[in-house]
Amino acid sequence: MSQLDLKFFFAINHTNHPILDMIMIAISSRWIWIPLYLLLLFFIWKYFKKRTFEILLYIVLLIVLCDQASVFIKNTIARLRPCHEPSIKALVNIADGCGGQFGFVSSHAANSMGLSFFMILLFSQSRKPHRWLILIYAFLIGYSRIYLGAHYPSDILGGYLLGALFAILIYYTLRNRFVYHKI
Repeated sequence: MSQLDLKFFFAINHTNHPILDMIMIAISSRWIWIPLYLLLLFFIWKYFKKRTFEILLYIVLLIVLCDQASVFIKNTIARLRPCHEPSIKALVNIADGCGGQFGFVSSHAANSMGLSFFMILLFSQSRKPHRWLILIYAFLIGYSRIYLGAHYPSDILGGYLLGALFAILIYYTLRNRFVYHKI
């Protein structure tokens, strides 16, 4: 990790406060996002009706790819999470446990950006600027992972890149299938 990565990590991680701790733990939890997932499901159903189940299968494939690829990269790169790094471990604020040993790339970041970017692409025909609001979800999750001491900023950026790449791949695979099977 670079000095800049470490500097940004501590700038975020050292803003700890008991109330913020609870908020960031909740943001990192998948359960708090159920209303958002249900809203996304509603919009998919509203705009794609008969194709809803097929789109959901592609989303499941996307999340599995993001998750498994991020775990593979973590185990291949084997860069310790900040909360496991011996040279800084004592300085890291840990509000919710540390997680696995390795952190690059963040699975939380890959999964959330994969879903966010896929949804942006899926609704790309809509000229409405609010479709980009889903990125707030991914950014909040990434920020929370740094705040909680589980990831360096570069872990998050790597996860975002991985998620966006898989979202593009899955979206264009789905789009080509729709073109050949007439929406």
